[in-house]
Amino acid sequence: MNKKILYILSNKFSNIAKLLSLVNSSYINIAVDGGLEIAKKYRFLDKLSFAIGDFDTCKSPEKIIKIEKIIRFPSEKDDADTILAYKYAVSKDKDQLSDLFRKNKMNMPPESLTNYAIDKTFEHHFFSVSGKREDHFISLLFFFINEIKSKKINALNIIFHNDKETIYILDSGKYTIKGEQNRTFSFFPLDDLYDISFTGSKYTFPDKIYKYESSGLSNIFTKETSSISFKGGLAILSIINKSSNLIDIVKE
Repeated sequence: MNKKILYILSNKFSNIAKLLSLVNSSYINIAVDGGLEIAKKYRFLDKLSFAIGDFDTCKSPEKIIKIEKIIRFPSEKDDADTILAYKYAVSKDKDQLSDLFRKNKMNMPPESLTNYAIDKTFEHHFFSVSGKREDHFISLLFFFINEIKSKKINALNIIFHNDKETIYILDSGKYTIKGEQNRTFSFFPLDDLYDISFTGSKYTFPDKIYKYESSGLSNIFTKETSSISFKGGLAILSIINKSSNLIDIVKE
């Protein structure tokens, strides 16, 4: 099983069990701005590797966590807080970290930065991506669509969570999903897709669908093991998942 990095965002949520399960199973936990207050509320500050952001939501992070674990950016910067957190985590060396800070209007001496040596096998989980600012999730989604298209990251290693859903960006290939019988899912093409095949689902798809087609809303897995395969580009897969268990999905 791949090691996990969890990015705790500041959006409101109610599925505490899902959050804590992600926290306890993650190799690195990162509080993104107001996510630090969530860590304090649910008492897992000791599990945080660091907190990052411009802290316009969490006004006084130094009152919550040790100052050496705080990475503060100015409010006027190139990247959103969550994207900064991801870029910080995956930076390959301290020179790359310094470059990230310079681009976002900060000067940090390389010796003050921590490199986490994250490789491409790590999974990156984001909770919760739904809240009062859905534009932040749209920005995050677009960022990772471009990262996946440019082959900078394995698509299955980016996983978005909210109270009720687990959301993936899939690229061309065949995927096997286990243990989701009777669960609702939706499948939306981001490109023109062809050679589409669904097994173990209530509704089938035509052999070819065009990008942004909306008819993939609210399908149902009918078997303990189901599969999805397609060619031609990317798609979004959203699975209703209120439990604290992770989805068992693999690419063949």
